[in-house]
Formats: sequence, C-alpha cells, structure tokens
Amino acid sequence: MIKELPNNLILVGAKYSGKKEYVKSLPVDFVWIESGKVDTIRELEPTCDYAFIDVDNWSPASFSALLNFLEQNEEQHMVITCRNLMNLPRSIQSRCVVRRMQPTPSGYCEYEGQLPYFSQEMLKAVDKFQYSEDFDFDVYFTVLCNRLLERIKNGEENLVKKFLICCKYNSAKNLKSLNKKQFIVNWSLDLRGISNEWTRL
Repeated sequence: MIKELPNNLILVGAKYSGKKEYVKSLPVDFVWIESGKVDTIRELEPTCDYAFIDVDNWSPASFSALLNFLEQNEEQHMVITCRNLMNLPRSIQSRCVVRRMQPTPSGYCEYEGQLPYFSQEMLKAVDKFQYSEDFDFDVYFTVLCNRLLERIKNGEENLVKKFLICCKYNSAKNLKSLNKKQFIVNWSLDLRGISNEWTRL
C-alpha cells in the first residue's frame, strides 16, 4: 500500500468527514503539524513524513514556507488536509494529488462524524430557517440543504429558491477567514429577499 500512496497528498473534506481518521489509517508514521507558524514549518526535519492538518486559515507566509519544504523534500510523504481546496495556493495544489472524502449519508447528515452534532431541535430550527450558536455551524448547513431537498421532493416547490440560496451558502461556509456572524446575517437577509448577497458567493 505504501507504494500506492502519493508523496504529496491533499485530503479535502468537510468538518467531521474523517480526514484525520484517514491519515491515521495510512501505513506511514506521520509527524502531525497542526500549527501554521512559519518558524515551525521552517524547522521541520527533512527525514520525516508529515501530515499538515486543517491548513485552510494559514497565512501566505506559512503557505510559502510549506511550498518551499515540498520542493526541497520530494522523497518524503506529505499529507495536507483542508476543508476547501480553494483555500490552498495553486502552487501547492499542482504539486499534490487531490483526494476528496466521500460522503457516507446517514439521514440528513453527509458523514457519520456529523451524527453526534445532529438533533431534533436542530431539525426543527432548520424548518424555520433559524440558526443558533448552540448548533454546530457545519452540520447545521449540511442538514439544512438535505432537509430542503427532501421537502422539495415531497412537493414543496415554493422552496426551490431558498434551497439554491442555502446551497450557495453551504458551499461557501469553509472559505478562508469567514466571518460567521456576518455570514448568518447575509444568509438571513437573502432568504427574506432583502438582499442578493448569495449571487456573489
């Protein structure tokens, strides 16, 4: 299996999609790097295999240091995990094989790792388009889109535009430097027809 593992691999998937579990299952003894500090990256040993975890919010300087490390250490195995591939510079993407985590649907959730964060209270709030900070942000928007799709299939065709708006927001929820409070405000205004911010996402 080690021969089938690319030297540089990017794993893309939503929160709770199993990226870390996948890395742990690989037959490589990775050193885990969960800090995007430039000094940490510059001090890495060239003889080790590394897993760079959740790099979406790294700074340009950190990505530059990572790119330099990738270029100088082509024999080692490197795994990079992120939620949204658009958050990584193309220069890094071009040096890696990209694999997307495959959904394992279970009810309104897309990944089994989301199930502990789902509740009937969340489902009731979803039906009213009400978001609470008590809910897991990522799971809420996944459940929202899947629930709306179910309702449309059951004949509620008046929800099509709201479904499109929510899907646009769901796809943008993992963008770098997202302001969640403003995100929720814009989403709410779009649903009420007060703004069209969703068309720019």
